[in-house]
Amino acid sequence: MIKIKFKYSLVLIAVVLFLFSGCYSNNIIKKSYFNLHKKKFIAPVGYDKKKFTKIFFKESNFSMNLYAENFKQGNLVYAEIFFDKLLLEKEITNVELFFNNKKVNLFKKRWGYRSFFAISPKAKIGKKSLIFNYDISGKNYKKEYFVNIFNGNFPVFKSPLFFGKRSNVNYAKKPEILKLISESRKDKKEAFSSNTEDKIGQNVSHPRNRHFITSPFWAKRVYFRYKKNRKGKKVRLKNKVKIHRGIDLRGRTGEPVYSIISGKVVMSRFTFYGGNMIIIDHGGKIFSYFMHLDKRFVQKGDTVYAGDKIANVGSTGRSTAPHLHVSLLVNGIQVNPLSILSLPIRN
Repeated sequence: MIKIKFKYSLVLIAVVLFLFSGCYSNNIIKKSYFNLHKKKFIAPVGYDKKKFTKIFFKESNFSMNLYAENFKQGNLVYAEIFFDKLLLEKEITNVELFFNNKKVNLFKKRWGYRSFFAISPKAKIGKKSLIFNYDISGKNYKKEYFVNIFNGNFPVFKSPLFFGKRSNVNYAKKPEILKLISESRKDKKEAFSSNTEDKIGQNVSHPRNRHFITSPFWAKRVYFRYKKNRKGKKVRLKNKVKIHRGIDLRGRTGEPVYSIISGKVVMSRFTFYGGNMIIIDHGGKIFSYFMHLDKRFVQKGDTVYAGDKIANVGSTGRSTAPHLHVSLLVNGIQVNPLSILSLPIRN
């Protein structure tokens, strides 16, 4: 009986270790978020992939599809434009697309044109203008549509966040810290000034192997602040309210971080506020960036693809606990980075 119990105990331990490794070993993780062989997105633990919403426009010369997780504040929109086959033999020039009176980047593909553009989280709800403009053999054509934008319902948090010594307003005034902040800003400005061709492929990936949002996109958050008087005693200052320009995903230090879409690394360095930070250029003024990382596995100039492991979760910079902060910047506008995961991107 003792031998039998011991045998079953070993089996139980083996099963537990297998299940545990399935949650935390890199080999199993890589299968849990994206199947590179089948080129198919697989939702990580806790993530329920949302269905996209589609708007369709049809004219005699062209048709246009608009896709978004939802057409609400702070989401990304993907547009596809197809010209009539009979027109392909003619000269089509000056193809332009404007959303809410702002020109968006269009890129030509073998099947037509595509674009990614942002619904600003600051946009007023209601109908917004969408203008498509083009020339055929020198003759100009222009068509205007209206897209109804809905409320993003962004949350407001009132409990102040405490960042230890980084909540001390005088800490950032130290010469070595001021130098770090200045150098970081210069490198970020250079990275975000990149304006290259569309690099986004057909594949997308969740940035983590499990999904648990601890701070949602565009939430209002309160920051605890203090200073020390001459006696070294902490003096509480008025809280500062800031907008969270990305999402925070829970993670343990050392857990993997993945690239959402394909692109080129334009910055990989330590910064004061973001800690270890990576910025990836996806072309067309679209950038993703990742902050508070423990370790970075890519450097400036590296090419990455959707699903590549680029870093580990950490708690560097101004952070209260290990987590991943990820943001998506589209032509200067912040959008919910996970809103790209629902889009049926055509390469």
